[in-house]
Amino acid sequence: MIYQTVEINDFIDAFRRFNRLDNFNIDGLKVLFEYLEEVTEDNNIELDIIALCCDFSRYSLNEYNQEYDTNYIDIDEIDNLACIINDTDFIVFNC
Repeated sequence: MIYQTVEINDFIDAFRRFNRLDNFNIDGLKVLFEYLEEVTEDNNIELDIIALCCDFSRYSLNEYNQEYDTNYIDIDEIDNLACIINDTDFIVFNC
């Protein structure tokens, strides 16, 4: 196996090449990149854009409520139900 170190711009460009920028905005990709760096600190992971799009989702509170037909008032209510890695324009790990 050949491994390549990927920096944030490479990460964003990979999403761009796969036409997956609609899954995350640029700020969301930065948050996702930082999260992946933290959890894989000493391990290598494969940069699989499709798998990341399946495993992680970006929502605003309104989008989340519409997607899951809920009526949550704030993100703290959702935090008990999902693995949230950012609480602004939040990203959910589909656990």
